[in-house]
Amino acid sequence: KKLLSFMNESNGIPPGVVTYNAFFTGMLETSTPSSEENDDGDEDNTKFEKSVDEALRLLDAMHKANVRPNVITAATLVDALGKCKTPRLDEAKALITNLDADGIVPVGNARVSTALIRACANSSDLEGALVAYRGIEKPDIIAFNALLTSFCRCGRVKTTLQLLSENTKRFKRGLDYIEPDVVTYTIMISALLDVGTSNASKGAFKLYKEMKQQWGVMPDNGLVDVILTAMVSGGNGLGLNDDDMRFTSDVFRDAKKLQWPDGYLRRRERTVKAVFVGRMSEMWKEVEVDEDPLFKKKKWNKIDSGFRLWGGGNNDKAQKPKKSSSTVDEFLESKNWNDMDSSFRIW
Repeated sequence: KKLLSFMNESNGIPPGVVTYNAFFTGMLETSTPSSEENDDGDEDNTKFEKSVDEALRLLDAMHKANVRPNVITAATLVDALGKCKTPRLDEAKALITNLDADGIVPVGNARVSTALIRACANSSDLEGALVAYRGIEKPDIIAFNALLTSFCRCGRVKTTLQLLSENTKRFKRGLDYIEPDVVTYTIMISALLDVGTSNASKGAFKLYKEMKQQWGVMPDNGLVDVILTAMVSGGNGLGLNDDDMRFTSDVFRDAKKLQWPDGYLRRRERTVKAVFVGRMSEMWKEVEVDEDPLFKKKKWNKIDSGFRLWGGGNNDKAQKPKKSSSTVDEFLESKNWNDMDSSFRIW
């Protein structure tokens, strides 16, 4: 407030919407709580809540100064209200309604509605997210990805697969559709791999191929890391079957076409190979060596084939009784080869 007053008094030029938006962005982004868990989590959330309250007071000051908010103002504030520890969803919806009633920002604006979709996702309000999405006259890929993220975050992965499938069908029928990007498939593949089952992994591989073949979208570094991390972590045996091996191989081939900092890709390749080899080794250790059930059933394991390395089997009628004290090879003795003088001497 002091800075805004100083700008007005020193220059005689009142701050406009761009200046106010810069203040909103600065005060909210610098106090946004970290997504990582830490001991200062409650303190960070309290600080952020205070910043949100201050931003709303600044919005009132804008109105009093006859500065008209715009789409960026509305989207920034709605997004902030949705990021509170307990999402302030009712306030976000009321803000949009008021701005629409004043003729400032229409309810169906794509940018503001996308912010509302994210806010609804944070409070597990999937119905609200759908209403916000459907209210957009021409949804863009950012809004579509926000909707997919909302359903995945709430554990509705099947619904997101249906939404993506329906979009593909609309494309094939020549109807209005949204062209997916690598973020779209990162959301979906990540959600499936988080399930950690063999079937989910097959679904992720199918989406990966669809992404490249249907839409011509190539993976980026982020998607490569998502897939490799899932294969290395190996939930429920993930990364062990043939499909997973092919999936990982395909990803590595594509990864070699991307730009990586020195040594990054090589380290990832070594890690995946080491983990796969280690897992296969553990699997072999767990295999119990047992008799073949068919051989056991037929009692073939008890049949003496009569085969001997040096003869003396069942077919050797000249076989002599064993002499426990004898050091002479029985087979050589039976052929009288022991009596032959080869003339060979060691010394």
